[in-house]
Amino acid sequence: MGKVEAFALDGLELLIYSNDHLPPHFHARKPGHWEVRVYLMTTTAERLASGSSGRPADRVRGGRSSERCIWRCWSIVRHCSRNGKRRWTKVAKTSSRPTMLLWGRRTDRHSPHRRAEVLREPSEVDWPRVRKLVVEAPSTRLPEVAQLVREARRRRRLAGLLVGQDQSFDGISRQLRDLDLLHLGRRIIYRRDEVAERVVQAWELGAQEHLVADADLVGETLLVTTCAFAKLEVPAGAVPALRRLSPDQLQSLSIAADGAYLHWPAADLHLDLEALRMAVDPRLAERARAERLAHDQRFGQAVAAVRRRHGLGQADIPGVSDRQVRRIEHGARPRLSTIATLAAAHRQNVEAYLAELAEVMVPLG
Repeated sequence: MGKVEAFALDGLELLIYSNDHLPPHFHARKPGHWEVRVYLMTTTAERLASGSSGRPADRVRGGRSSERCIWRCWSIVRHCSRNGKRRWTKVAKTSSRPTMLLWGRRTDRHSPHRRAEVLREPSEVDWPRVRKLVVEAPSTRLPEVAQLVREARRRRRLAGLLVGQDQSFDGISRQLRDLDLLHLGRRIIYRRDEVAERVVQAWELGAQEHLVADADLVGETLLVTTCAFAKLEVPAGAVPALRRLSPDQLQSLSIAADGAYLHWPAADLHLDLEALRMAVDPRLAERARAERLAHDQRFGQAVAAVRRRHGLGQADIPGVSDRQVRRIEHGARPRLSTIATLAAAHRQNVEAYLAELAEVMVPLG
């Protein structure tokens, strides 16, 4: 993973995750609060101010060209901001907030700026208001909430059951069987408190679909549970970044405190849920390839348009063959050194050349 070093924002981590797959971007995150993906796309100040893109946007100032070449920042990603800055996060509209019954947990440890309603007692559950219900309880107190869980399942309102392992696993299995909860699919049995903390925090932030609750490596298969109680099996061989690791490096797996990514410290490798899902879902991988191809084609079209604007032919670029220019203009991704050569042929520095490409790319997008 690389860290963006060209600029910094106080209080934020700026990261480029390993094995990222969409058009160029980095991640800005405030751990435990929110994370956004900042695409290195291009637009103009006028278009951005008019909101014609139809997406939440904000200007990221970065150097003298910030008035002309602007990075569009809109989040697909993870967390809702706890400070109310909703423009950072794109959140699906729901009829009501999810409900969490944290039976036996001190709920006052969590922020009041939450996107989920938190209850302390089973008697507080008001079914007309509940759309999704998450129940957490230690295994020894499961009988106290079992009827509630079964009713939520019957009403199709149960989002998941989080069970603290305070007895043997066999004992919990017998208890779940006796309570008619053994075959409940959306269930997490945890031994480490940090697993429960990640799940609770994710639901408070409305980011449960994007965060990891727990993960383990069994043989050469990565078993991942999301904070939305979904299961994911990822063969290590299906992820190019993992194929390069030795068996010892694979075993160094750890999880970010907020579940934003998996980390292999021995190789400085970071992977988020989206990268793992893409490894096992061909549709997601194909969509990513299509988006990357579309981005590269728009960039190539802009290179051709700027070249013609300056009265240059494809053979008029010293240091780059006309064949290579044609490949770039048809969507081949150029190296930074090639971009510098193209800029020099247009009698511009790299910054000014990219700014002009940005101006041309807007109507192409």
